[in-house]
Amino acid sequence: MWGAPMIAIIARRLFSALVVVFCVFTISFLIMRSAPGSPFDADKALPAAVVANQAVVTGMAEPISGAHTGMVSEVRVEKNDSVRAGQVLWVLEIHGESVPINAEEDFEVFRVVAKPGDRLAAGQAALYRKTGFFRQYITSLLSYAHFDFGTTFDSQGQRTVLENIKETLPVSAELGCYALFIALLVGVTAGMFAGWKHNTILDHTVMSFSMLGISIPSIVLGPVLIFVFIIWLQWLPAHGGWESGLWTGWGQKILPSLTLGLAYAGVFARLTRGGMLDVVRQDFIRTARAKGLSNGTIIWRHAFRGAIVPSVTFLGPAVAHLLVGSVVVETVFNVPGISKYFVESALNRDYPMVMGVVVLYSTLLVLFNLLVDFAYAFLDPRVILD
Repeated sequence: MWGAPMIAIIARRLFSALVVVFCVFTISFLIMRSAPGSPFDADKALPAAVVANQAVVTGMAEPISGAHTGMVSEVRVEKNDSVRAGQVLWVLEIHGESVPINAEEDFEVFRVVAKPGDRLAAGQAALYRKTGFFRQYITSLLSYAHFDFGTTFDSQGQRTVLENIKETLPVSAELGCYALFIALLVGVTAGMFAGWKHNTILDHTVMSFSMLGISIPSIVLGPVLIFVFIIWLQWLPAHGGWESGLWTGWGQKILPSLTLGLAYAGVFARLTRGGMLDVVRQDFIRTARAKGLSNGTIIWRHAFRGAIVPSVTFLGPAVAHLLVGSVVVETVFNVPGISKYFVESALNRDYPMVMGVVVLYSTLLVLFNLLVDFAYAFLDPRVILD
């Protein structure tokens, strides 16, 4: 099974996954750079540290510095000025003498960080000049290849994108694991019995509830669960939030997990039922029945493996989505997960954070779809060998 043909297939899938992530990065980069507005607009009071980081990480600009140390007495260029070679950029006071610093070539000013009265050391950036689009792309691509996603603009240069991801992704992943457990436990089990007892009251009931779970949006289901279990029945504590740890804070974790997991439970139930209906018509199930095996043995030992193939197909994108959380669920239940950055960073034009979460989500999606393909090798090798 794991001979040369299978190794070749795995190598092709891995290469395809890398190509997909590369394409997502490229398209996201093009969209971000083509969108109107900029994080460096006049209404953004960004410190020089953020500008410097942006220059290094994204390649949007590169520093212009002088070879002398002195006090800046005058700056003669402004943002977006077109500079010609030989033009005076700024003037330094060195031992009582005024020393002009001239441009060595033509360029467009990206940002001026030096101000009159500042002491400027030799080699220290006084301003930044704009770079070409292709250079920005190559610089960003190389930075991401080294897992350097840059510094967030919203933090005023105090936090990196990777720090934000490391802090919030485990919270969303924990919530996603709970929700996935609920979705699989409820959805797959219900779908198995619905398919086994198709066209019965059990089948119709399961399908009705699964459709209900799929149809009710999280923004409605979450408040309803809060009203029922916290306000009305008072079974759970009223304070929200999230306490990290596998065995802690279950009072705060059960409702967001249910809200996020029930919709997926409905999808898994319908997919598993469809797979079960296909399996129960197979000859090996008829043979198992003819041998007098119990229904439990037939379902879980013989039919289960084939029935869950459709659910495994959906498992890849479902796991990727659950691990990065849901904006609605995390907002309603005050869960400090990563999903908030999908909206806040886009609204704030925080380029590094937006690119970070987009590339993270696409990578997870490709990774889990890849694992699903490999799972087919165990469930039905004919699928992956096609």
